Amino acid sequence: MKIGASMLHPSRLAGSSSKWSGILALAVILLFPTVAPAQQSVPAKKNAQPSSKIQPQYREVEELLRQGLIEQAKEKVQEELSRNPSSVEGYNLLGIIYSDQKDYANAFEAFQRALQLDPNSTRTRNNLGNVYVAQEKLGRAEKEFREVLRLDPGNRDGNYNLGLVLMAKGAPSESITHFLRVRPLNIATRFNLTRAYLRAGRTSDGLKGARELSAENERDVQLHFTLGVLLASEKQYRAAQLELEKANALQPETLEILYNLGQAYLRSGAYAKAELVLNRALKLKPDSPETLYLMAQVYSDQTRAVDALDLLMRAHKLAPENTDVIFLLARVSMSQNYFEDAIPLLESGLKIAPKRADLHAALGESYFMSGKSEKAIEEFRALIELDPMARSYAFMGLSYRHLGRFDEARKYFEEGLKQDHYNASCLFNLGYIEERQGNHQKAEQLFQEALRSKPDYSEALLELANLR
Repeated sequence: MKIGASMLHPSRLAGSSSKWSGILALAVILLFPTVAPAQQSVPAKKNAQPSSKIQPQYREVEELLRQGLIEQAKEKVQEELSRNPSSVEGYNLLGIIYSDQKDYANAFEAFQRALQLDPNSTRTRNNLGNVYVAQEKLGRAEKEFREVLRLDPGNRDGNYNLGLVLMAKGAPSESITHFLRVRPLNIATRFNLTRAYLRAGRTSDGLKGARELSAENERDVQLHFTLGVLLASEKQYRAAQLELEKANALQPETLEILYNLGQAYLRSGAYAKAELVLNRALKLKPDSPETLYLMAQVYSDQTRAVDALDLLMRAHKLAPENTDVIFLLARVSMSQNYFEDAIPLLESGLKIAPKRADLHAALGESYFMSGKSEKAIEEFRALIELDPMARSYAFMGLSYRHLGRFDEARKYFEEGLKQDHYNASCLFNLGYIEERQGNHQKAEQLFQEALRSKPDYSEALLELANLR
């Protein structure tokens, strides 16, 4: 059995949303603002709410913030607070300024002072919740936003912010309820609602929302671009292509649009279109390692290894610490049986990103195929610690199986089946061991189970035919 075929560990990029470069201009809003979108920030965007209740003595502070004069604004607030230390408004503004400077300890203290003065201030609790979000303390943030909604169930910022936190915690269905309570339902909320529908498995609702947003903003390049990136990040590639094509039609020959459109074509397997668009992107910026990497993926997926290697070498020279480039360069080298060439690449990648499971898997395979079994086992052990899935246990089991150490191999295959009862590789290899040990009936049963999980498993079909 070819170990190379059995040990393939999918790149985390294959369906990854991490490389969609447009996440984003508008989609900064899709994540967590360090300040609340309406009440905590100074109104500057069309969707922000005007601060009609700002106290007269703080209007100058608001103007300074608009102009980006943060230190002057802070001095002005502190001056006002020295005159009026019981101003909730003042402590809120001070906390906002500290938040903007990423001085979360002082921001927290300012918001706590505001809450001591007015424990029922929904504005302060929204602001405090956003400080927790910025520190990735999502549980505490959720608690603050739920308290806002206990005090005021229809609170716009509370519903929006809680929706964001629930999305981040993997509860998109519950987040939908809160996004729908945001009034008015602005563009930022509609983007998040679209994402929530898609993540909750309500694909038709998500795509409907995306189509409506697109139709209402036909001439908005940024909206089409951002919507396309969002849809692609949720693996809705056909819908993403339509939006990115609209953006490209409105603003042709823009590098970021072409890059993301090319990636959408690549992910959907439209290689000819991807190659055409990415070539246009490379004409705009020939030394872009990201675009070279994508084009190399197009070639690699079409088994054009020589073309892929040429582009990846260029990309690696431009960005020697880009571990995505390193991984694909190594993987294409391995596909040509250049395992010795792949080893130093993967070792260098792990110095940069020691917790990338795919690098450990590929390095383990390269060691094994180069006859360095003990090093391979060491890498697969590290892989199991990082990614204790059935596939990882199968890699370790294969190493021991190929060394003829069946008892140790069996232990790892059985552990893999605890993670995934239907893992075809673990089932097949347990059958292989049973067959070699003369337990033909048990082997046949395991091969049949492997084929139920993966009907086109050629090695299982061959072993089963040999048994009969």
